[in-house]
Amino acid sequence: MKKIILGISIILSGFMLSACGSVDNLSSDTSNSSSSSTKTQLTGQTNTDYYQGVIKNGRYQTSKSRGVSVSQESNQFNIKGF
Repeated sequence: MKKIILGISIILSGFMLSACGSVDNLSSDTSNSSSSSTKTQLTGQTNTDYYQGVIKNGRYQTSKSRGVSVSQESNQFNIKGF
């Protein structure tokens, strides 16, 4: 019984340690714009049908169009609401 518990413990420890592996090879989807005095950083890459959120000067920028998809943009009712 002790051998089974020890074996399971070793396997679980191996899985947990493999999750802590090297992340140096991962690509970053963020980009910084340094052309102006304020820096704008994309918060990540999403589906191209939705607008991207941005961070300016360490604060998340919100707008009235938050959550509106590109396909909804052509709706005149939505445009007048903004």
